[in-house]
Amino acid sequence: MLLLLAILFASTPALAESVDANGLVKKIEELNLQCTRKPGTCPFKELGSTPKTLESGRMPMTGADGASIPVSVIDEDDIKKLKGLYPPDLREYDDIVCAQRTHIIGDALGKKGIETAKLLLSPGLGGTIRPDDRARNNRRVKSAWDFHVVNLIYVRTKPMGKIETWVIDPFMEGLPVPKEKWMQRLRTNPSSSIDSETVLSRYNYPEGRWWEDTTTLTEYDPGTLKAAYEVMAGQHKHY
Repeated sequence: MLLLLAILFASTPALAESVDANGLVKKIEELNLQCTRKPGTCPFKELGSTPKTLESGRMPMTGADGASIPVSVIDEDDIKKLKGLYPPDLREYDDIVCAQRTHIIGDALGKKGIETAKLLLSPGLGGTIRPDDRARNNRRVKSAWDFHVVNLIYVRTKPMGKIETWVIDPFMEGLPVPKEKWMQRLRTNPSSSIDSETVLSRYNYPEGRWWEDTTTLTEYDPGTLKAAYEVMAGQHKHY
């Protein structure tokens, strides 16, 4: 992993002193290596016979064009543990890097055996998606978004064991939350427009010409992962 990250950033231009790219890389390294260096400290180590994953199974999620996307099922009691498996500082970055943040989370969770999908929200013609007051009061938030993308996962809820679709969006919510609760935050603003919801595989990178990709991708394009890390580190601007 260390070698991979070294290669990832070796060919990129030098950063301005105000950009802590090395700090981002270090945190990602710590996340991926913490179990090796400190046995017994990772939350998913507590799950007995399946130490490498929190998932209790997988179910298909229907994507665009009817594609079947395998998505992990997590018990509601394990939601807080799930948060510890992806880079913890992603909330620190502004709201206009949702494509990059989601790509990195999908990759990080995938390395821990947890499969997610992506949800892409698009506004109506001429409209924009506008977050609620709680988000807009944060100085990092734009007044409107041309699109928004998050990770999706299945959660077996208490007390009846009903399986629901939950959203992972560190910028809007500190922990994964039910999809409908999260959607309500985007519908609260009367000026917000949400025209379509598209479910994509975690490998799809909805940035640039994302519509040329398909929901049936089975691996990451190395270029998209590299671009996502670079944008989050401030090395270049997104589209």
